[in-house]
Formats: sequence, structure tokens, C-alpha cells
Amino acid sequence: MPLPPKICPRCGDEYLHRATQCTNCEIPLILEGEQVGAESVPQLPDVSELVCVRAAASSWILALAERMEEAGIPHRVEASGDTSRAREAPWGIFVRTEDAAAASAIDAEHMKIQMPDLPEGYDPRATESEDGEACPACGEVLAGKSDECPSCGLFLGSE
Repeated sequence: MPLPPKICPRCGDEYLHRATQCTNCEIPLILEGEQVGAESVPQLPDVSELVCVRAAASSWILALAERMEEAGIPHRVEASGDTSRAREAPWGIFVRTEDAAAASAIDAEHMKIQMPDLPEGYDPRATESEDGEACPACGEVLAGKSDECPSCGLFLGSE
């Protein structure tokens, strides 16, 4: 007799009974008909109201999402929305505005771990291009000081 499938309480995707977490929403799965307490699923607004901390390949984003989970920062992993860079950075990790600075610090720390040869004091939010500052996620030249890249939505932090 097969075991009943599990479902994601947020997106409704169905998984084998032995699965424990939704691969899209990164939240615990439940048995069909089981109730979930409000504290189990972080209630984040629509992605249009969230800040993109990083747009990157899925392996980078999933590792970063795990670190956000450990830090207790509610987050959402979704397609980055930048179709011009879909092959390079198809996924984005999004957080609430009030969590953006902490999430950006975790992202910078994760970058240093993943790329230990980066120069000391390297700031991933202040990459220079010939025309001025460039977004470290998409390379878009940034005009003036901004907390967010106008092209990909990467949170750049405020001075």
C-alpha cells in the first residue's frame, strides 16, 4: 500500500511521502488535509513588494537561501525576472525591505566563503566600470546613488 503524498502548503505542489521540504518555497511539506499553523509558513508579500538581494544560478541561490534560513530571515526564491540574463542568473532571492541589509550582509559573507581569493575589503555592491559603478549581479551601469539596481532589482544597500 503506497504512502500518501505530501503537499506544499504555499504552492500546492505534490511530493513523494518521504520528501520533507518544498523545492520551490523551501518550507516543510504537510500531508494532504493537515492544517498548518501560521507560524510555520512565513507570510511574505508578493515578490513585487520584496527586495532582490541577489540574482544568480540556482546553486548559488539555494546555498544563500540556506544561510538566510539559518539566520531566520524570511525569504523567497523565484525566477529573477531579468529575461535578458536568464541563462546567467535565472533565480533571485527576495526579502522584505526591513531584512534587506541583513540579507545583503549574509550575501557578502557567502561570497567571501565561495570566493576566498577576493581582495580584502572587497564590496560586492561597489563594482566599478568604465562609466562608473556597475551592478555586481547584472553589470548595469548605475546612475547616482541608489539602494536598488533599476535593471535587476539587486539590493545595493544605503551608505
